[in-house]
Amino acid sequence: MTADRANFHLHRDLGIEHISATYEQHRFPPHVHQEYLIGLTVAGVEHIVQDGRQWQSRPGQVRTINPGVVHEGGCADGGHWSYEALYIPEPLILEAVLSAGRVSTAPRLSDAVVDDPRLAAALKRLFESLRSEVEPLRREEELTLFLSQLASHRIMRVDAPLVGREPRAVARARDYLAANALRRVPLEILATVSGLSKFHLLRVFKSQTGLTPWRYQTQLRIDLARRLLAAGEPAGQVAVACGFVDQSHMTRRFRQLVGVTPAAYASDTRPGTVRGRDMAQGSRPRSTGGAAR
Repeated sequence: MTADRANFHLHRDLGIEHISATYEQHRFPPHVHQEYLIGLTVAGVEHIVQDGRQWQSRPGQVRTINPGVVHEGGCADGGHWSYEALYIPEPLILEAVLSAGRVSTAPRLSDAVVDDPRLAAALKRLFESLRSEVEPLRREEELTLFLSQLASHRIMRVDAPLVGREPRAVARARDYLAANALRRVPLEILATVSGLSKFHLLRVFKSQTGLTPWRYQTQLRIDLARRLLAAGEPAGQVAVACGFVDQSHMTRRFRQLVGVTPAAYASDTRPGTVRGRDMAQGSRPRSTGGAAR
């Protein structure tokens, strides 16, 4: 029997998503997130490939992923590993960095794995508050305190935005894929848009983004599917709206990249669910079917 399970909770008032997960069998393929991920390994060891380097995250270590960074991973020791994590939108991180007196348009976390007991303890306190605190203002205060600490931490870099260094051809291809995320976009069209041959474009696109154009577009569709499912839209309608062949096609891709089925994700995140109210009251989360990294 698989140990894979995960719970998602959207804190809509705070603008963040909280995940608690344990798994052993599921391995996440190369993918990206639009948000920052800040997590804490609770048990087991995670093996990670990120930024072209291999890492291992052990219990008590902080796990970070920057927006747009390709990463993959799974359990390192053949057992299982557990973690909690937050998905934090870029504007929240940027606001915290600016409030700390550091000027940047694209702050980045420098290390995929951080061994810092004080930072880990602060993150653990924040998770506990999100699980059990019923007062919204108190949760907001705890989140703000943590982000302030993170913004001043040594791992927070304030380099120039990476997107400005991309070749213009790749930037044009990315923009076209974003504008046409729900349509089939052959390489020939992207080649015309970018001004490169499709063979050259495929090489430089993967070199710059870490993903092929097809994988990049699939990620955009899954990101949209998550938002629609969290808003309460039926899975069948979401599959059509997001450009998938059918619901089973979406389910396969969704499970691969998010770690749970669309139904499990929707059950945890849709507005007004019983589980959402229970989480705010600190009750024990129920299990679903995977995890998202």
